[in-house]
Amino acid sequence: MKKFNAIDLFCGAGGLSLGFQQAGFNIIVGVDNEQAAFHNKRDIELFKFLEEDIASGRMKYTSAKSLKTLYTKLTGKTSNVHKYYVLRWDEPSNLIPAHLFKDGLRHIHPDPEQARTITVREAARLQTFPDDYYFNCSQTDAFKMIGNAVPPLFAKKVAYAIYHLIQEN
Repeated sequence: MKKFNAIDLFCGAGGLSLGFQQAGFNIIVGVDNEQAAFHNKRDIELFKFLEEDIASGRMKYTSAKSLKTLYTKLTGKTSNVHKYYVLRWDEPSNLIPAHLFKDGLRHIHPDPEQARTITVREAARLQTFPDDYYFNCSQTDAFKMIGNAVPPLFAKKVAYAIYHLIQEN
């Protein structure tokens, strides 16, 4: 397979570059931050409560309506988007947004023993970045980059399609 050189003009976290590299294009990529965000006592207790609700099978707080009601009860505020979503071990994740750095409450780790939101590395895994992919920046910037990134496995499929189009012409 002939290798083509490519420039990634959307390099953010490097997802597009990585996918193209995996497809055989010549691109230099790089860029881990595995520290969980700080959580106050109220949030930690709430995370445990929600995680145990799911782990026990009660599932009382899994609908958007019940989560919005709980948020209002706890904070006195309202939100058009439900907060406090616990990821499931056996289901796809919800969208990984670029603003995850400031509001990770929709990405609570499913283990009740951990009572925390997901880390940069876990967000990267959900976006299909390999574990050895290094984000050489602050936690905030890494969350932004991951949320804005093209998932590498998706980019790889796009790169294969482009490669085959180039070969045909």
